[in-house]
Amino acid sequence: MEKFNVKMRSALTLVVTITALLFTSCNGNAQQAQGGEGTIQNVSAEQFKQAENNSEVILLDVRTPNETKQGVIEGAVTMDIYNADFDQKLSTLDTTKQVYVYCRSGARSSKAAEKLEAMGFNKVYNLKGGILGWQNAGENTVKP
Repeated sequence: MEKFNVKMRSALTLVVTITALLFTSCNGNAQQAQGGEGTIQNVSAEQFKQAENNSEVILLDVRTPNETKQGVIEGAVTMDIYNADFDQKLSTLDTTKQVYVYCRSGARSSKAAEKLEAMGFNKVYNLKGGILGWQNAGENTVKP
């Protein structure tokens, strides 16, 4: 019976330790996503709009050509994330500028934001909800 209790205490200690590590790891990622140099920030349509006419900002639409035909945020550069040369095209962008990236709903732009950060971009902003979130907030698009 004593061996059983020792094994149970060891197992319980292991579970508590793993849980604590997972909690602190997830907490650290949440803080990193909220801001700071070299991190990706998820921003609302209102925050994204502030960058729309800023010459120090790159607006990047990573949707497919069929999607962008329906409308883009004014001033956006379009680069299809599915193109084989997507990474090469990203490398032509100015790493000193802030990049505001979006897609349809936010999934592809999150991946693009991670690539941008890995390429040395220090200020990357991802539009929450993508262009759908933009349009739901009552913001306009233009035909490319």
